Amino acid sequence: MNLLLLLVLQSAPVVQGAELIRQFHTYDLQKVAVRAVPGERGAQVRCDLTLIPQRPGPLRFVFTSDARNLRVTRDGQPVPVSVEGATIKTLVRLLAPDAQGVPGLLVLRPEPGWPLGEPVTVRLEYDWMPRGG
Repeated sequence: MNLLLLLVLQSAPVVQGAELIRQFHTYDLQKVAVRAVPGERGAQVRCDLTLIPQRPGPLRFVFTSDARNLRVTRDGQPVPVSVEGATIKTLVRLLAPDAQGVPGLLVLRPEPGWPLGEPVTVRLEYDWMPRGG
């Protein structure tokens, strides 16, 4: 009986992790095309992501905390976006308190008209300015 209880307690993080993945996995990434133009203190980056939304809701990506002037568009139209980082940073701080450059979570909020199950291309443009130049 104790073995069964131990097994159940050890599997709880796995179940929780699987649920987080299911929650965050709302798209299938099909193609990534990146162009970076080096500058004096970083680079100007343009990244085209082709993905297939599978479920309604926000699209989430792990994203660098060293980005500035982020612009996200689809067919030339702005896409509402936010960069969230509290959850990832809290977790990293627990595991590695002195870690620098912890990424955030880029959240795209597609309009209700985005087709599910069909390819969509979004463009991310930003200035990448790494810490320390």
